[in-house]
Amino acid sequence: MMYNLFSVRSLFLGLSAFLILTAQLVAAPWQSDGFQSQSEDFQLRSLNLNQKVFTGGFYFKAETQTAASTFNLFNSADKTYFFEDFSVLAPESCSQIFTGDTYNGVGFVDAGSNHLKAANDFIVPGGTKFSLQTIKLEVVTLSGMPTTFDVSFYKDNMQGVGAQIGAAYYGLSASITENGVFGQTGYPQWTVEITMPTPIEFNNPATEDEHFWVGISTALTTTSNFAYWVSSLYETPSATYPTWQSLNGSIWQVYEDTGGEHVEGLMTVSGECDDADPAGNEGCTWTVHVWDDFFGDEVSWTLKDSSNNTLISGGNYSLGYDETKAVISEGPLTFYIEAMGASNDNKPHYEVSNENGVLVSGRLNGGTQATYTDLNCDSEPPGETCETAVIDSFPFTETFEDDSPLRDCWLNEFVNGTVNWTYRAGAGNGGSVQTAHGGAKNANFSAETYVQFATKLTSPRFDFSAMQNATLNFWYANQSWVGDQNELRVYYKDSADGSWTVIPGAVYTSNANAWTEVTLDLPESAGKSDYYIAFEGLNNWGYGVVVDDMTVDAELAPEDPGCLDAPNGQWGNYTPFCTGTPEMVADLAWTGEYSIVNLTAGVEYTFSSSVETDFITISDEDGTASLAYGQSPVVFTPDTTAAYRFYTHLDDQCNTDNSFRERIIQCGSPVIIEEPDYDCFQGDGITQSLDDAILISDSDFVMAADDYTVAEGIEFTIRQITMDVNQLEIPNNAVFNIREDNGGVPGNIIETAEMAPTSSVLYAVSFGDPVYHLTFDLVTPIVLGEGTYWIQPEMTASGEGDVWWVATAAGSTGAPAVWSFDSGASWEVYDAEINMVFFVAGDCEEIPEESGCLDAPFGQWGDYTPVCFGSPEVVADIAWPGEYSIVHLTAGVEYTFSSSVETDFITISDEDGTESLAFGQSPLVWTPDQNGAYRFYTHLDDQCNSDTTFRDRLIQCGDPIIIEEPDFSCVFGDGITSSFDDAFNITESAVYRVADDFTIEPDMTLLVRQITIDVNQPEIPDNATINIREDNMGMPGEVLYTIENAVPTEAIAYASAFGDPIYHLVYDVDPNLQILLTEGTYWIEPKMTVPSGTVVWWLATSANTQGSPAHMSDDDGTTWNPNDDNLDTVFFVAGDCGFVGTNDITDSDFAYWPNPVKDELNISSKKPVESVSVFNLAGQKMIDGLKLNNGRISMKTLAPGTYVFRVMLEGNKVETFKIIKK
Repeated sequence: MMYNLFSVRSLFLGLSAFLILTAQLVAAPWQSDGFQSQSEDFQLRSLNLNQKVFTGGFYFKAETQTAASTFNLFNSADKTYFFEDFSVLAPESCSQIFTGDTYNGVGFVDAGSNHLKAANDFIVPGGTKFSLQTIKLEVVTLSGMPTTFDVSFYKDNMQGVGAQIGAAYYGLSASITENGVFGQTGYPQWTVEITMPTPIEFNNPATEDEHFWVGISTALTTTSNFAYWVSSLYETPSATYPTWQSLNGSIWQVYEDTGGEHVEGLMTVSGECDDADPAGNEGCTWTVHVWDDFFGDEVSWTLKDSSNNTLISGGNYSLGYDETKAVISEGPLTFYIEAMGASNDNKPHYEVSNENGVLVSGRLNGGTQATYTDLNCDSEPPGETCETAVIDSFPFTETFEDDSPLRDCWLNEFVNGTVNWTYRAGAGNGGSVQTAHGGAKNANFSAETYVQFATKLTSPRFDFSAMQNATLNFWYANQSWVGDQNELRVYYKDSADGSWTVIPGAVYTSNANAWTEVTLDLPESAGKSDYYIAFEGLNNWGYGVVVDDMTVDAELAPEDPGCLDAPNGQWGNYTPFCTGTPEMVADLAWTGEYSIVNLTAGVEYTFSSSVETDFITISDEDGTASLAYGQSPVVFTPDTTAAYRFYTHLDDQCNTDNSFRERIIQCGSPVIIEEPDYDCFQGDGITQSLDDAILISDSDFVMAADDYTVAEGIEFTIRQITMDVNQLEIPNNAVFNIREDNGGVPGNIIETAEMAPTSSVLYAVSFGDPVYHLTFDLVTPIVLGEGTYWIQPEMTASGEGDVWWVATAAGSTGAPAVWSFDSGASWEVYDAEINMVFFVAGDCEEIPEESGCLDAPFGQWGDYTPVCFGSPEVVADIAWPGEYSIVHLTAGVEYTFSSSVETDFITISDEDGTESLAFGQSPLVWTPDQNGAYRFYTHLDDQCNSDTTFRDRLIQCGDPIIIEEPDFSCVFGDGITSSFDDAFNITESAVYRVADDFTIEPDMTLLVRQITIDVNQPEIPDNATINIREDNMGMPGEVLYTIENAVPTEAIAYASAFGDPIYHLVYDVDPNLQILLTEGTYWIEPKMTVPSGTVVWWLATSANTQGSPAHMSDDDGTTWNPNDDNLDTVFFVAGDCGFVGTNDITDSDFAYWPNPVKDELNISSKKPVESVSVFNLAGQKMIDGLKLNNGRISMKTLAPGTYVFRVMLEGNKVETFKIIKK
């Protein structure tokens, strides 16, 4: 005997924190006068925080002594913990004190619902029978008193909870005594003693001790709170095992607290002990297994004992369930399972077994149920189960008596409601039918209500595979009750998953108050191996529908003369297309097997084998009746549209082997494919040899192409393309790429046409799929000159299936087919014997002989659009004879084509190079009549010779554009040139600069009014920054003036160079900027941008006449160097000039004095003076907007030195002169 000092687990820190008070396990001998006092060490832990908060000693006393109540507390920074020690009751006679379990969440209990349950083991010594009467434990609650308890018992299974012993006990009341409160927390504590309704015997006739388990759970307290079971930490070694835990008793596992430790709950089990019964009759272990891959949300089952107590139960289930439960009990037991609900789509498998094997098994259809009774420990497994039961011996009679071997295999299938058919004598309810027709019982369907419940009573499977003329005979009664009439209908179906159909005439809706005999033919039963019947009762508060003594009979079908055995099973399933040609049903076929063929009524079919001596049989789909047979070929015309079997055997003795052959079918009239109705066509478009096919619906993976040739001197206009494809679906879109020939393989794509087929003709079958002859009528014809071309198709179907281009070994046109796996970059021969099946068709015309040279061995060089400014434009430099440039011309404009080599022969053709439009020795004048692109060829002579010497191809159009000097009195720079030698990058940049100089003569001033800059690129600049720099010893110096965000007033394209136009840009300078330059050298430095962001090039010339060559800087103007070729840039700086001198101005209308001057300067002018500005010699403005005061200007504010005066007169007349200030 053992006892334990115990601990209490409860809620000390509020609902979110649990504490456990643990004590060490103490062993003691069996004692009748209590047990020894013991002092133990305890630990107080927080389960959530997983930390020890207190340790200390407690003193426990025997029951005969006064229990000590020692209150302790532990103070932390934010919490105060209370707990109290308790005394353990002494064991009673033949009682054992074992540990129990306390855990956070013993759920409330309702029979059959989910709730937490804990189990502890106890020991029955060898040779002892223990009659358990009471179970005592301590319970702590948050508030309120515990109410009822559930108790169940289990066998031990390897130190854990095993099979349940007998039924569970639900809702037991108990003796519940208040035992104060738990420490200073205020939580009530209760002593609970559960007395079993009858003693529970645990018999152990063995010599070794045996463990049993008791599982306990409790309902909510009277205040709807949880109850907690006092427990201790599990210590080893121990004769007992730690606590186990389960949800609703379905899956058990050893319990671990949050610290990962095992516990034992305090428990006293009491009762009587006696010698064990030698036989130890406790019953046997029953196992129920229920499973399916589908949902089980409408599945439920129970296993009950003879007192109708539920031992174990299960359901409902989610998707893909597999549950096994076990219980120990004596018989007889009853197993019930149903699959009922709103959907009736559950089909559970089930087995009930004991030590003798599987006693019950089967599978329910949705909306049905099954009940199995009288299951005993000594029951033997049946020879067959309802799931495997087959009725194939006739006549067969069902009496519905208790000893009927298959009565339990008649299942209820609910149609409306859940009322079962039952087995009893007559209809009951006081009607006239009170006895069975024969024997003691009959089948009965009734419900004493107006609700129209309906249920089918479904039969086991009938096998009529060797039978014919099946009939159903039965007796029934259906007495009305004061006008209320139940109804009976009889159904059949010819497969387990088929639909029920009422047997013709089998509807009984009138009064039948005595047993009435019925005989019915069973429709569509001949040769069927999976056949079922059902009696459906419909309740309308009549006396009840009764059925008895049902007999099914059938005749043995005569032996079939064909060969219907198929040891090698089925191979192939095919629907003929009836193209009038042989269609392969199955290749690699054997004798002794069959293919399914789907045939149409009234169509004649010819069945054959590739082995001419084979014996052929055609049967119905189930292989029960021969419809046609004989040596290959066999002709058969079905009278019903349906599936049929097509057998092959070695001979009419139905012998078989595994040698290969093909099963072939032919039907319909042949379809003749004709040549295109055009004068010209190319390709192998008609063939009867369908040998292969190439995929053309995935060009990223593979491309296929085949060639055709346009004869010399012929222009071929393609108006139609035909192509044969081999797949189930007709393509809905095609792209035809016409490629030029590139040394015997496909080259570049030169034409493309995309369209849907105009028509499709099914004319053959190959590789099990139809062959379609597709016709495509081109909306826009494709015109080709003489030469070899390749057609490379790409097709798609709406169903996104593959499209296969038919290939033939009987081709005769051109090179063999080629394919590519790198998007056409390289090609290789598919098969040297294979051509693709296609036609290209249209009109052929002879091409008149031309004198131009259209061959271009060196291909294209250059693509140019003329600007047409009346001077030669370079179309292509470093060009060769024997090549061409593309030029974009305007209708009605006269163009002059020339070469820098005057003896060159020039040809102008259309864009494709198929037609000469003009030709002759350079220069050549021609005017196009259409806007478009044209080829500009050069050759050495009119014999079209070529070499690799360089020349320029030139074009000229339009009137010459003359660039004139700016219309100002002074102009500086090289702004006009005909020598275009280079161009310098002046794109807006952080570091790169280009500058060119100009010089103002002595005693001269320049008010800058306009700047022109010539640039050489396709676009007109949209923004410019122009810096004017001082001279620094022959190089650009500091910036004096800056013109920002300048936009050209004019942009004149007047020539071209380097393949781009030259623009003369004019920038008008705002007079208010007052850019006044005196004698000396200056540098102009522009920076520009174009809309596209590309480079801006400042035109440079060798025909320079002024100053130093243009200078360049690559460090933002810090250092400068002249360009390598000593070129000048093309620009003008223009404006108004003035001349500096003394007061002897030649214009007598204007005078100034004195000069030099000290204080006041006098100015005299016939025209009114509007303003006076003063500049130093560096060009910096010192005074602006002075007004004359009595013809005088004060000079006192100016420092001594030389100054330039600019006087603005009425009418924008400007006078400029130099003054020395003393």
